[in-house]
Amino acid sequence: IKCAGAPQKIMYLAEEHFRTAGVRDNVTVRWMCGTPSQFGAPKYSKVLDGICDERGIDRHFNWDLDSIDKDKKVATFRKVEGGKLTDETREESYDMMHVAPRMKSYDFIANSPLAGAGGWVDVHQGTCQSTKFSNVFALGDCSSIPTSKTAAAAAAQAGVVKHNIRAMMSGFAPNEEYNGYTSCPLVLGRNSLLLAEFNGFTKEPMETFPIDQGTPNAAFMYLKRDLMPVMYFEGMLKDRWDGPSPWAAALNFFDQKKIAQLSGGQEVPH
Repeated sequence: IKCAGAPQKIMYLAEEHFRTAGVRDNVTVRWMCGTPSQFGAPKYSKVLDGICDERGIDRHFNWDLDSIDKDKKVATFRKVEGGKLTDETREESYDMMHVAPRMKSYDFIANSPLAGAGGWVDVHQGTCQSTKFSNVFALGDCSSIPTSKTAAAAAAQAGVVKHNIRAMMSGFAPNEEYNGYTSCPLVLGRNSLLLAEFNGFTKEPMETFPIDQGTPNAAFMYLKRDLMPVMYFEGMLKDRWDGPSPWAAALNFFDQKKIAQLSGGQEVPH
């Protein structure tokens, strides 16, 4: 799926609702996941593991949804080993189920000369330039860049693509590179959010704020609810927002280690 947080948010919200409604003891909340961990970035995965333990959420990893019998209310899952599906299956009954379906490229892209083996527009992960056509760039949902396909990642890639197109129009080779920045605001409740910001290539943190974002924070919930829609509709869609990189560098001016993480490289002098 394009973002590991997508199917989790409703789970945390539902579990919170069951508790506030006084019916939590009558409900088994079960998380079935085709990947080997709760989240791709280890720092945040560890935090989410702790939250699930605290809330009594039953978790089963490396089980991929295979089929659903809606009349019997039974879902069949297939075991994943080494990233590949096996013949081992298990059935789980349910009263209510939330599913994040598998995601793939549009057929008109997958069946075109632009696509690579996975069906996405095949690009260099740094410059976002097509590996097949020098005058083609791709970002976000349609590209082969190996990171979460989120709005945050697309915003950071957009700045790179703009720079490189301008460079080519001026007779220069593309020289700006996407550093892997991506973000997933993980809603844990009505007033709690874990703001995961990380390098999609290395899975290391790339946090904007000068605090430990591995701690869920009510303030981040207001950021997501009230500010992120503005950044998206008034910023990103109107070419005014290419991600938080300049703000992050300013907020962490005296933290060399964090500046290095944000640049995707080594510690650098100011």
